[in-house]
Amino acid sequence: RPRYDWQPSPQLCELVPTLEQHVFGVPLNEEDRKAIVDRYPPIAGLVYSPPATLPEADRRFKPGHRHEDASLRAMQYATSAILRPLDVLAHSLLPLLHPDQVGRIFAILNDIRALVLNVGGVANKACNNLALRAVNPSFQIPASDKIFTMAPEQFKDTISSHTAMHKVLKDA
Repeated sequence: RPRYDWQPSPQLCELVPTLEQHVFGVPLNEEDRKAIVDRYPPIAGLVYSPPATLPEADRRFKPGHRHEDASLRAMQYATSAILRPLDVLAHSLLPLLHPDQVGRIFAILNDIRALVLNVGGVANKACNNLALRAVNPSFQIPASDKIFTMAPEQFKDTISSHTAMHKVLKDA
């Protein structure tokens, strides 16, 4: 991949002061986070809340599982908040940009959105693996599955499949 080293200009740093903050610094306090999110209206019909924990897994969670699940869900929720200002930015830019710039700028915006959705998907996969581990620590989603949510039926089928395979291997 091409590499471009660049330094933000003083003007850019003045306009976007968070450019000078550490990427993995201290999180926003709840009041500041909420104030930022509330400045941007949500897209009608878009669900910003993370999916609920699978009931079957929730019944099997130990306290450590519950803590990990809550942490993952908090990360999913925080990640979804990125989409509101990003989507409003895209909506605001569309009528302002010269037609020659629309493709390039919206390709960048789409890449950002795809990376944000990826973080949500990674967290969701971790939630699904946590749910499977609550049943049996050796269970996990097969690497070839590219899912972002897991239906309860699929969860039960995966458990049944792993349990049957585990029994066959144990009996062998």
